[in-house]
This record gives sequence, C-alpha cells and structure tokens, in this order.
Amino acid sequence: MLNKVICMANQKGGASKTTLSYNLSYALAKSGYKVLLIDTDSSYNLTSCFGADLDEIETPLNKLLEMLIDNLDLPPKENYILNNGVLDLIPGSSNLSATEVNIRNVAGGDMLLSEIVAEVREAYDYTVLDTCPSLGSLTIGALTASDSVIVPADPEIWTGNGMSDLFKTVNNVKQRLNKRLTIEGIVFSRCKTNTAHYQEMVSAVEQVYGGVVRIFETRIPESVMVGRANARSKSILEYAPKSRPAEAYRNLAKELVGNAQK
Repeated sequence: MLNKVICMANQKGGASKTTLSYNLSYALAKSGYKVLLIDTDSSYNLTSCFGADLDEIETPLNKLLEMLIDNLDLPPKENYILNNGVLDLIPGSSNLSATEVNIRNVAGGDMLLSEIVAEVREAYDYTVLDTCPSLGSLTIGALTASDSVIVPADPEIWTGNGMSDLFKTVNNVKQRLNKRLTIEGIVFSRCKTNTAHYQEMVSAVEQVYGGVVRIFETRIPESVMVGRANARSKSILEYAPKSRPAEAYRNLAKELVGNAQK
C-alpha cells in the first residue's frame, strides 16, 4: 500500500477544500485505492457530504483527541471509523472548536492528530485530511500529520498574500514539526474557464508559483451539479458520472497517482 497522507489546506474560505477532499477521494477509491477521510473542521461539512447520520456518531474526532489529551488509549478502529460503501471516514463535529482550545493548552498538542493518523494510515493507500479555513491548531496538527499538502485555489477569490501566508506556515511546520512535509501542488477549482478574469488569475498564480510549486493541469470546472450532489450527500461521480466535474476529478486522481509513482 502507498500509505500516503495528504492535507487539503487553504485558510481562505470558499476554496472548495471539502468538495475537493471528498470527490478526489471518491475518484481514488473508485480507481481501486483504499481511502480514509478525516474531517478536522468544526463545521463538519465533509461528514455531511459523506452521508453520515450525525445523531448516530458516537466517537467523532474531537472525542479521540480528548482521549489523547487525557492520556487514554484510543478505542478499536471499528468504533470510530465509518464506511459508506466506497470510503472510510473519521467524522468531525461542532465540538472540535472546544477541543482546539484544549489542544493549544496541552504540551505537544500539535502532535495529537499525528498519533491518530499513525494508528490508521497503514491500512490505507491514501488518507485525506480536510481542514478548516484558518491556520489554527487543528490545521497545524493536520499538516504535522501529513506527508504532503494540496492547496485548492478558486481563481475568482485568489489573493497572493493568502497563498504566501499558507506556504510560510507549511515551511514553518516542515522546519519545526514535520521534516517530510512537501507541497503536492495547487489545484484550481470552481473554474469559469471562459472568462477573462479566470485567465488573468490563473496566469498570475502561474507567474508567481509556477517555477516553485507544482500546479495541477486538471482544472475543476464550476457547476451547479456539484452543489446539488453535496446537498444529497453524494459525490459528483455518483450523482452525475458523465458530467465535466466528474471527469475532471477522475483526471485529477490520475494526475495525483502518476505524480506519486514518479
């Protein structure tokens, strides 16, 4: 197995981190890879996309983190990993906000998520961590637990300062907490490819980062069908398998796998 851990990170809201996390993971799973998702966002949108019944989740991520804070052993994996027939998930919850405060107040808090990932990663080809739109303790923990970072970028709302701040944070984590951390690349999402603004923004990102960071060739197009799929707790690959976004996610999965095999 590949046992690769990938963090989706961008402190800007609206960059489609959750949609990218879920649909890329779904595409990888349908290609034959075993994939685990971890929802580290207190908005728990990934857990909702997954189709989990929030009322029946007994051991979300915040409870696992609180167990580690209290120096307790984690329960058996089957007690906290959900399955929807295609993907596995460690679910998030709104209580992650309170847990994040506790993480900041405990020695070694940045390493707690790494302990959970270490328990499960050997069973999966890919483990994908969805993060919140900030560079707080949970995102730092996700970066510390990961092998690489994918940066979703919406050309409509891209700002150079925001991207620069993220890369500085990644570099700081690499220097101090996780020597193996690399930037997998930038993925453009929600792309309105027929507009001049899109062309201008993509060109700006390529000029600034093209020689430093990989920019994935696959562009995820803007489509109302993606939102409809999310609302029904389905991947776009399941909801509209012949759509342009579905094809884009399949191509992105191939790109990612191809890059890992180089």
